[in-house]
Amino acid sequence: LIAFIIIVPAFGFVEENHGVKQTKYEKRLGEAWLKEIDGVKILYIEGTNYEMGYQHGYLLRNETRENLRAILNDALRYNMTKQKLLQIWNVTEKHVPQEYIDELHGLADGAGVSFEEVAAAYMAIISWGAKCFGIAMWGNATKDGKLYFFRSLDLPMDMTDPLTGKRMHDNAVLIIRKPENGYASITPSIAGSLHGGGGFNEAGIAIGMHTSPSHDYTFRGIPAVFRVQQVLDHASNIEQAVRYLVTNRTAGWTFIVADEKLGYAVETTASHYYAGTFND
Repeated sequence: LIAFIIIVPAFGFVEENHGVKQTKYEKRLGEAWLKEIDGVKILYIEGTNYEMGYQHGYLLRNETRENLRAILNDALRYNMTKQKLLQIWNVTEKHVPQEYIDELHGLADGAGVSFEEVAAAYMAIISWGAKCFGIAMWGNATKDGKLYFFRSLDLPMDMTDPLTGKRMHDNAVLIIRKPENGYASITPSIAGSLHGGGGFNEAGIAIGMHTSPSHDYTFRGIPAVFRVQQVLDHASNIEQAVRYLVTNRTAGWTFIVADEKLGYAVETTASHYYAGTFND
């Protein structure tokens, strides 16, 4: 093992494995790596939040740039210019935990884009028409009584990079993150997004977020994308997870959150929230 950071150029090969061909490539940055196996990009990042952001932006540089342009271009359909989105960020920023501001700075530096572009794109989620959904089922609802968790990441299918024509969905990635001060987690996501709105951590907590538009909203709080990240990084039980989701709320969102035994539905607006399990 080499004790200093080394960058290995991407390489590709085809391997025969029980009659199945697997096309693979790999990039590395220190202990972080990006691989493609059977057409699925897998990103592993670790360290401080800034380091994880930098690794993400560097190893997925082209894909991150494409997705940021796609998001900001799509927001224009709703008259949400970059300047308007940055105005929202300027109100919200003081409520966002510093660790995630650091990670966004790392993402921008790694991808070679401005921090303002990243911050504006993260605020643009309020203009998305996504209506993701999720299910937690257990007990009599499953054949073996075990808990199963499902989430559909329904990002708009027509969000494309105006320069390359690349669809945001084509830059999907499975992210494995191991923060220096938190739990390791895994989540299906897209390049440029910390978590894609859900996943599960090594403490056994699973979460998915879904849009639920409401007129009861504020920008003076922690946006839902960061509250989901708090759950993945820091929640060791379902009570902690729910507490992160209902604290410093901003807008209309619903969440399905579960441990290995029980699922909860959580609905939030700026002024109200509900959290309950089956038949509650």
